[in-house]
Amino acid sequence: MEREKFKKIMAMALPILGGMVSQNIINLIDTAPWYGHGKSETVLGKALAGVPRRAYYLNTKVGRYDPEPDRMFDFTAARVTRSVDESLARLGCTYIDSVQPVAVMATSNVKPVSPHRVSAAWCQPSN
Repeated sequence: MEREKFKKIMAMALPILGGMVSQNIINLIDTAPWYGHGKSETVLGKALAGVPRRAYYLNTKVGRYDPEPDRMFDFTAARVTRSVDESLARLGCTYIDSVQPVAVMATSNVKPVSPHRVSAAWCQPSN
């Protein structure tokens, strides 16, 4: 029953969110793979499908993925890269305006990544 109720609420909310972004009422959207284990990004992608990408700023997070404490955090370059690519796919967009590491102090596997390792494709708006 709760699932059906949620689906009905989302069916009403998604067009409202898209409209608020289109009308510049909302211009910053923050999400993360951790929120609903990817569902937040998937739902946002659907809500924003018809909205011009230049109408809003998009922030997502990297570093926290798995509910299992031993695998919860991963800040390796490979996982961060994969995370951004997965977020792009779920959101259905070609770029993300900002990527924020979360809970960095909660783990010991943080290593600096040189700026040249960041994909230019993540940072470039498409025309």
